[in-house]
Amino acid sequence: SGSVPDWLASHPCLRVADLSRNRLTGVIPSELYDETLDDGDGGYGAIPRLPARHDRYADEEERSISLRRNPLRCPLPEWADEFEATCVDAEVYGLEPSFGATTGGTVVVVTGANFPTTLPRDEKTDDEKTHDGTVGCVFSFGASAADTWTAAVQSDERSVTCVTPPRAPGSATNTAVVRVGVDGEPVTRFGELFRYA
Repeated sequence: SGSVPDWLASHPCLRVADLSRNRLTGVIPSELYDETLDDGDGGYGAIPRLPARHDRYADEEERSISLRRNPLRCPLPEWADEFEATCVDAEVYGLEPSFGATTGGTVVVVTGANFPTTLPRDEKTDDEKTHDGTVGCVFSFGASAADTWTAAVQSDERSVTCVTPPRAPGSATNTAVVRVGVDGEPVTRFGELFRYA
């Protein structure tokens, strides 16, 4: 379990890595794919090849990295098929409580499945800060106001706990759709309605 290591495509001796069914989560690091490399089929984009050594020339041998049957975060990049990667969509099932003060400050718990999991930001290594992001809640107030992001107080694969922001100034409604997100970007397609009272 954990995130996909970004050093897989730069290790000088690693030819084959089968990381299937390891419960790896998060995103596929961009370091694992080079869009400028010749793919050998008349196009561009490939997993970086092995570097030169005493027994081989540079770029002579290809690498094989399999990420099959891991619950990686959707959507996957276009090149994810090079890794046989799979993903699962995060889904929101409920929100408790579903109402609170217009000034914000209500602790809400979003429940669902396949939520991204990360450590609190101050407990992450520099690499985890770069690749895993921070889980939280995205509050969408409609077309008349910008979305508001709040980092999670607590999170796991089935629940995310956030503190509500104040109702957005200029919002035409007293409600917000709450979705789970990473670094301010929603990862759930749908959310639950929170009513400001």
